[in-house]
Amino acid sequence: MPDAVLYQKEGRIAILTINRPEALNAMNSDFFYDLDAAINRVNEDPEVYVAIITGAGDRAFSAGGDFTEMAAQLTPDQAERRKNRPWGTLRGYGACQKPLIAAVNGLAFGGGCELALSCDMIVAAESATFAVPEQSWGIVAGVFLFKGPRNIPMKIAMEMLCTGDPITAQRAYEIGMVNRVVPKEQLMKEAKALAQRVCRCAPLSLRAVKEFFYKGLDIPLEEAQRLHYSQYFEGSEDGREGPRAFVEKRAPVWKGR
Repeated sequence: MPDAVLYQKEGRIAILTINRPEALNAMNSDFFYDLDAAINRVNEDPEVYVAIITGAGDRAFSAGGDFTEMAAQLTPDQAERRKNRPWGTLRGYGACQKPLIAAVNGLAFGGGCELALSCDMIVAAESATFAVPEQSWGIVAGVFLFKGPRNIPMKIAMEMLCTGDPITAQRAYEIGMVNRVVPKEQLMKEAKALAQRVCRCAPLSLRAVKEFFYKGLDIPLEEAQRLHYSQYFEGSEDGREGPRAFVEKRAPVWKGR
């Protein structure tokens, strides 16, 4: 059986591809375990500064939870595996310690929409659509229930939840849900270009930005401003290299230490 998530590295960029196009890249148990393993590879590889996640095929980023698996009669081992599947990337921003870009190539419904929101930046194809239709299926959206109001205006998040209606990529851009919308044939080119611009920054600084950006959202501003993140660069080689490169009028050479 092929991997549910493919891992590819292009220089300092890791590309994670949800690889279930025959099922609209629906999220079964294999997906969660494979995504968790891929994110661990991103975190542990010092050569990787940023990651892109996208869907295989041209129809879907991900249609969300795999209803075929949910409706099936599972063996006890299968049921236990499903029960214990790792949720880190979907439920938390910190699972991937490096910037994560969603390249949404088609429909992003349910868990697919939630996965995109769990990324730090979103580039969407013009044909992409976003929806959280779980309520119309007799269940309740999970991650979007909490991340939706943190990413888009509250009233719009509530409308998406209470109607299940999809929104277009352009509408998602208008409400600040995605960073940019491009023709489908330019999607990966644009996502990689964004990733390359991220790679100009020091890797230690990128990790500090991601960690403390989200920590600061959950506490009062005055308390957030007292958080200490200088350990990421004070006394580090990169912390010295940046100012040195500026003085010498050249591009810095980062070492990640």
